[in-house]
Amino acid sequence: MNAFTNRLKIIGLILSATILFAACSTGTSTPAKELTPEEAEILSVIDGFIDEMNSNPEKAYEDTAPIFKEYTNEDEFMEFIGNFAVLQDTYDSEFTDFDIEGTESYVYGTMEDNDDQVFDTVFMLDVVEGEWLVSGLEIELQGYDEFEDDYEYDANEFNENLDKAPVKTAVDLLDLNLTDPSAAYAATHSEFKDFTTEAEYLSLLDEFPVLGFYYTTEFDVYEEDSESADVYGFIEDFEDNTYEMNWMIEKEDGVWKVSGFDIEEF
Repeated sequence: MNAFTNRLKIIGLILSATILFAACSTGTSTPAKELTPEEAEILSVIDGFIDEMNSNPEKAYEDTAPIFKEYTNEDEFMEFIGNFAVLQDTYDSEFTDFDIEGTESYVYGTMEDNDDQVFDTVFMLDVVEGEWLVSGLEIELQGYDEFEDDYEYDANEFNENLDKAPVKTAVDLLDLNLTDPSAAYAATHSEFKDFTTEAEYLSLLDEFPVLGFYYTTEFDVYEEDSESADVYGFIEDFEDNTYEMNWMIEKEDGVWKVSGFDIEEF
């Protein structure tokens, strides 16, 4: 699991109903000012990348900078594109602001889809062997900050048992998985680490993204003594998939910690 991929996955999951990273079907961006030769060259690279994402995503991935490939493998890139049909059908795009510093550049603009949704877009490019190549990108639906302010939901709205220490221990681990998976692993019980390496733990998070990014939870303790507890319940992702979970929670040095868990799609 890597930072660049996570950022894309997180954006896609949060806004799967509204955010659509768009590729221009015409392969042309309309600048609002006269471009310098270097800006025109960079814009041409962006247009070509957008065209390739539409028609030949394998070639688009091949043409990215090495640092892009360092953080995102081809399967992850294809999976991301495949999750959003709008990547293959953009109504318009416009890039007007260029921040060029030596061999690095940030290009700011907008993309519009066929549903009249406009996205603030940033392309990052690096010079590699004398050529500008895409090294990263960011997108955000315009007005999303206002939407976020107006709509605040509690991911544990239906979890009425957070006052129970074993339940909170499980939920806290889920939340830490999103922000710092390695710290989450470090926070588990020593018995957990005896049977699961950190690499295996991170692989599990890749297999079940809901463990690091969930829509809601509903857990309760069904067996508990002074040193251990079993927690059972459900967790739901942003695509309405529900998973059944069993947590094993034990005390270590007086602190409740996760010593194991099972997860399967419900």
